[in-house]
Amino acid sequence: MNLGSLLFQSGLHFARRLNPTVVTGSATERQKAMALAWAICSMVSPYIKDDQFWVKNVDDLDVKRLCSEVLGVGAALQTLVQCEVVDGRTLWKLGGRFDFRAKSPVDRKDVYIEAKGTMNGASLDKHRASFSEKLTAPGVITAAHPRGYSRAIGVIFSIWTDDVTQRGADVELLDPERGSEPAFEEMVREVIAFYATVLDEAVGKPGGASELLEVSKSSDLFSKDSEAPIDINVSGRFPINFHSSTLRLKTQTTDRTFMGTFWEPQAVHLEAIDPLLHREYPYQYVGIDREVLISIQERNFEVLLKMRNGKERIIELRSRSVSGVLYLDRYGELRAWLDRVPEVIDLEVPGEL
Repeated sequence: MNLGSLLFQSGLHFARRLNPTVVTGSATERQKAMALAWAICSMVSPYIKDDQFWVKNVDDLDVKRLCSEVLGVGAALQTLVQCEVVDGRTLWKLGGRFDFRAKSPVDRKDVYIEAKGTMNGASLDKHRASFSEKLTAPGVITAAHPRGYSRAIGVIFSIWTDDVTQRGADVELLDPERGSEPAFEEMVREVIAFYATVLDEAVGKPGGASELLEVSKSSDLFSKDSEAPIDINVSGRFPINFHSSTLRLKTQTTDRTFMGTFWEPQAVHLEAIDPLLHREYPYQYVGIDREVLISIQERNFEVLLKMRNGKERIIELRSRSVSGVLYLDRYGELRAWLDRVPEVIDLEVPGEL
């Protein structure tokens, strides 16, 4: 796990938790919610040293509670994603007994998640007791139960301050399992809905987000006799509802095109996100791999579901035309922090993509 993926997961978790009742209908407000989550995380200056995650002790209980909720829960979810227990694109906030629901990337079954964060192990006993109650309550994990719980995971992520004298475990799991039926079509719909939220919350393209969300609910989605779910090749050009700008990353062997947009200068203070990205580049770009949208257009859903195995990469870019830092996650999302908006869309990058 790297710090970038952990903090982006925390931002998504926080923004999506607020969306239903607080900031519905405005991509700008969703972006503000993500920026707020990153600002909360920055209060404890998170960093990684010797392959361990650390924060500074700010000696303020309110800050610790906030960071345990935003950063601790985000880290708990990212642990499950990184270990491929769940597909991070299918995470869904619940309002009932469990906090989240997601799909297993292996068998596509539902996984119900109770995710908690704590600082220096302060709330471990309380969280353990809560998990024990929820996961062992009669009728919760049975095939006959009307809510259909099939598998449930309790995960506690402990954030440790760098002044502790004895560090404990980072992660604790409670994981009772039962069999359940795979749901390929349901997972496809959830993955498409994930990219819709990315278009809205991060890229800021509510038109494309609404279109993808409708596609995820369409009764004709799996009907090969109906029209293509989306069309991203209108007159040989990318439709504006999915992007404002494109970037193409090129290596010696491959190239990938990303459809997205640039944020306004100084939209996010990078020092609040990740020490590896601790540079005051004024322009931020966020985009989605064009192949994601092509796989939906062509109904190549097996390819879409397999777009979770990519390598997370942080790439430093230095050239005469543009300099900056790129972060490419496993789901085909690209975030770039640049010193200028490049005049050409092709960026030569080292290594493999």
